[in-house]
Amino acid sequence: MFDSKTRKGEKNARLEFSNGIIFNYDDGKFNATLDGDYLDINGKYLIQSYLGVIKLSYSPKSGEIWWVFEPKK
Repeated sequence: MFDSKTRKGEKNARLEFSNGIIFNYDDGKFNATLDGDYLDINGKYLIQSYLGVIKLSYSPKSGEIWWVFEPKK
């Protein structure tokens, strides 16, 4: 987590999960990748992958973050 350069008082974040998924939030823009491929993100923030779904919540103002991973069965 690090301070935003363009949004005063907000934090950017990079999360690297042990399953290889990487989530980036940078100045209001976000993405997620797995093995170098971009993943679909629905809403704020349901990250879809062939491994399962990460349900993530991130507040750039407070820096608070939580997530739950639901593996595919």
